[in-house]
Amino acid sequence: MTPPTRSTDRYSPGPRSQAATRQTNALKWGLGCAGMSMLLITGAILLAIIVGPALFRSLSPADQERLVRRLPFLAALQPTTAPFSAVLPALDTPEGDPLALLHTPTPSALPPTVAPSATALSAPTLAPTLPFLPSQTPAPPLAPATLTPVPPLPTQPPVTQTPAPTQPPAVVPPATATTAASPTAATAAQAVAAAPTETVPASIAPTETATFAPIPSRHRLGGAMSWEPQRWNNCGPANLVQVMRYLGWQSPQVDVAGAIKPTSNDKNVSPWELARYVNTQTNLRAVNRVAGDLDMVRRLVANNIPVILETGFYDPDEPDEGWIGHYQTVFGYDDASRTLMVLDTLRNETVVGYGEMDELWRHFNRAYVVVYPPEREADAAALVGLDWDPEFNARHAFDLAIAEAQARPTDFFAWFNVGSSNVLVGQYADAALAYDHAFNLAGQALPHRILWYEFGPYEAYYQSGRFDQLLSLITYSLDTSKGDVEELFYWRGMVAAARGDMAAAIQDFDATLAYNQFFTPAALARAEVQDGSFRGPEGVS
Repeated sequence: MTPPTRSTDRYSPGPRSQAATRQTNALKWGLGCAGMSMLLITGAILLAIIVGPALFRSLSPADQERLVRRLPFLAALQPTTAPFSAVLPALDTPEGDPLALLHTPTPSALPPTVAPSATALSAPTLAPTLPFLPSQTPAPPLAPATLTPVPPLPTQPPVTQTPAPTQPPAVVPPATATTAASPTAATAAQAVAAAPTETVPASIAPTETATFAPIPSRHRLGGAMSWEPQRWNNCGPANLVQVMRYLGWQSPQVDVAGAIKPTSNDKNVSPWELARYVNTQTNLRAVNRVAGDLDMVRRLVANNIPVILETGFYDPDEPDEGWIGHYQTVFGYDDASRTLMVLDTLRNETVVGYGEMDELWRHFNRAYVVVYPPEREADAAALVGLDWDPEFNARHAFDLAIAEAQARPTDFFAWFNVGSSNVLVGQYADAALAYDHAFNLAGQALPHRILWYEFGPYEAYYQSGRFDQLLSLITYSLDTSKGDVEELFYWRGMVAAARGDMAAAIQDFDATLAYNQFFTPAALARAEVQDGSFRGPEGVS
């Protein structure tokens, strides 16, 4: 008998079995790939969580800011403010009673007897200059008004004093120099320190008989007045762009900032630097002054001239930051609600009460910048009034500061303004004494950023020969600012030069110019050191 033949059909998959096998294999591959993908994604997420913040924080603040603008969620990765570590140095107060400054004869803000010079008053020009940009065309001039005195502001309620923000203390001993001061004579460097405050051609004599028509109770600039959100540390340039664009000058913020503060981390742009940019790089004109008032602001705005104010500021979105300096552009007002209409480069269009704005404005001695077309210079001068003259403006600021310190004898900002106004009239020893008193009033609650923006204390201590005090303030401010204020290196170089250490002076002046090649006082002082013409403060040995 022949054995049966085994069929292989039962072991060979049919068409249906082959399809099922392929489906099973595809499912296995799919699950495997999905699992591997999930593993890779999980690993990438974990890696980003661990490494991402470190990589993001390793970027410069400017690069961080640019990324946050494009990807707002990255703001959560920005480093928080480091604990405040610098301690205000102890003051070596000279003999003298600061309260006596409030009762001594003061420069009186009488009308000047000599019309302002028609010569443009500008900062020294030894630093590299920028090319003039003739391609820009301003808007047609705004129609001038007929002049008469402006009605005064409605009576304002008393302003509540705002205490300076406190800072947690920690010990960081200030460095002091031990080199003996060398005898020096009257100095050309004094003119260097003073030069930046005068950047405007004062070709129009101030007048007490302005005839502008009575202003309306409410006015808002129209036309091309639009918001310019500021880039990193770009408050000053952004405000300037807002105003210049309204007047027809279209340079972008990045170009304006690059011509004023080429290092993006630079924490300060002074009003004279804004005015100098306008007067040297555009076909517009600008003037910067102090001791402004809201009547003047309303006059200017009512006649279609916006005003940039330098003010104190508390950012509602960053309450832990405390007090900072800030520019704000006023483009309207409303007497009924007692508010100013402001283009804030941080917060867009907003309104600020008359009393609140004046309180914050006085933190900077009520400094302001007025930009205008050249054909409206006569209007601008008449609207600003007697303060158009720099000498009168200095005396006016002095009288105002003394009056406010008499009314607020324990207020830090009032006394700081007494110091700054004494600097303006050349009374440096009195200025130093006033600053001493202001710092003593503030103690460790000093709004430390004020020493990033206001350099009157440095000039006062320098000109009165208090070099150790000045160096202590510089060390303190270098710590708080992380070195991102070029003026600190400039003043340290001035002390070194006055003490005869010319190599150290040149090193600091070079550091200043490396940070900002347009900071002309450092260029002039460096040139004087090199050619041997440098002289320290008068009467200091």
